[in-house]
Amino acid sequence: GSKAFFLYDSLGFPIDLTRQVAAERGVAVDEDGFRTAMAQQVARSRATKSKSGLGNRFVLSAAQTAALADGSGIPITESLAPISGTTYTEGVTILAAFALNEDKELFQVSVEEALGGKHGEELGLILDSTPFYAEGGGQVADTGVIGDSFIVMDVQTYAGYVLHVGRLTAPLASSIVKCTVDAERRAKIVPNHSMTHSLNHALRIVLGDGVEQRGSLCDDQRLRFDFSHPRAVNPDELAKIEALVQDIVQADLNVDAKLVPLEKARSISALRAVFGEAYPDPVRVVAQGCLIDQVLESPEAEQWYDYSIELCGGTHLQNTREAQAFVITEETAVAKGIRRIEAVTREAAAQAQVTGIQLTEQAAELEQRVQTDDDSITLAEMLKTLRNDIDASVAPAALKPQLRERLDAAGKVLFSRQKKQRNTIINQAASQANEAAELAAKEGRSAFVLNLPAGLDAKAAASLTNQVAKAHPDLAFFAVTAPDPFTDDDKIKCFAAVPENHPLFPNANTWLQAALKPLNGRGGGKPNFAQGSVPNADDQTILNLLTTAQTILDDASSPSSS
Repeated sequence: GSKAFFLYDSLGFPIDLTRQVAAERGVAVDEDGFRTAMAQQVARSRATKSKSGLGNRFVLSAAQTAALADGSGIPITESLAPISGTTYTEGVTILAAFALNEDKELFQVSVEEALGGKHGEELGLILDSTPFYAEGGGQVADTGVIGDSFIVMDVQTYAGYVLHVGRLTAPLASSIVKCTVDAERRAKIVPNHSMTHSLNHALRIVLGDGVEQRGSLCDDQRLRFDFSHPRAVNPDELAKIEALVQDIVQADLNVDAKLVPLEKARSISALRAVFGEAYPDPVRVVAQGCLIDQVLESPEAEQWYDYSIELCGGTHLQNTREAQAFVITEETAVAKGIRRIEAVTREAAAQAQVTGIQLTEQAAELEQRVQTDDDSITLAEMLKTLRNDIDASVAPAALKPQLRERLDAAGKVLFSRQKKQRNTIINQAASQANEAAELAAKEGRSAFVLNLPAGLDAKAAASLTNQVAKAHPDLAFFAVTAPDPFTDDDKIKCFAAVPENHPLFPNANTWLQAALKPLNGRGGGKPNFAQGSVPNADDQTILNLLTTAQTILDDASSPSSS
């Protein structure tokens, strides 16, 4: 039943003919299974209508295609695109039209009324023949114009009928029209599809015969290929795969395509087909670099494993050199045991190669500067920017891990230098704090406020506090440090140290919170040591924090506060 429905729904083979052929061979058709499959398709069609997008609302049900064939006697559409590659035809007849009612349900309407604009601008048209490629085999649908005013936005096939979905911008005077495919867009899609075949062939060579296609997408921007493989494809393998496809491009191989009986096509031992896919009979075979007639003369010959040979109904190049260039831009996981490769061709591939060269030159410049330049802050920012640029770039996927490794190595050198610089800063801060403490003790003050070098972290602040407390156990102090120049942290850090039974402050938190509050800072800690931070790290904010802390100290020290 399900197979009979596939013949009917996907290939346009009438159920009554299926019954006749089955009877001649002594086989019965599962009528209940056929009806169940049709009901399921109708349910799927209705569900699809709820999705967004014009194309998704125009889905012909099995009942509607049956009405076209049995009720109206409309023949299935002759598809010209895969055979001739044409993008323009004249004298094409519009045989049927579909529109949406108020409930956004699809229904058949009069062709004359539809073309006159009576049923709105959104329509689905069926022609007797078409140069438009309907979405299938991983290739996106063509776009273009029917007549002078019907803008084709999507093209789909239902039971052999090619439905052209689009918008009517002005009434069409006749049902006899010309069809104009967006040839420039098609010309960008075609090399991506042909190179998908080349990629499939290269994957078999590099990764082995266990690689099976699990899906693909070819549009005017890129190609995407999903395949079975138990692990990530490493950079060396990616480079080999890319080089093999590029060799196919440069080899100037002619592309041959021919309709072949399905049984004969399956006899080709080197044939690549999609796992689980149901193919029509006859089926179209596409080969790169060899003639299909010669292949069929000795279908099991080992020599054919040297060529890409696939079952495919899509549009293709006449010669592989027309792809101009090929670059793999990404390799990722889709699911367990399924990997995905994305790639580009022609101008996009050439640009990806240029981008790779530019990123390589920038990495080399950074490596040199890390060895000779002492400006760690600028180098750290350069390192961060270049790493982000590599991640976001459309560049050879095999190159990116190499560049990241080089940046990691440069980063380690830079980190080592920063560590030395941080130690210098900590020593400077300790020296400043000890000098300020000595001066305060000498002048008979019990507390002081201090502006320390930028970049002190909590560990350094605690160490510094212990040093001061050891030399002057009765002194309290409040210190401010600007953000660490080696990190992304943009907050001003501050900390307060107050010994037990201090005459001015009951604890460190009292001083800290009073200083932070006017600047929307946050912090806290223990009675003898508390730390916090203030956003908006600029010189004025640092000055304001220091001034506030000093004012609090002055107020606490005045006789009137006792």
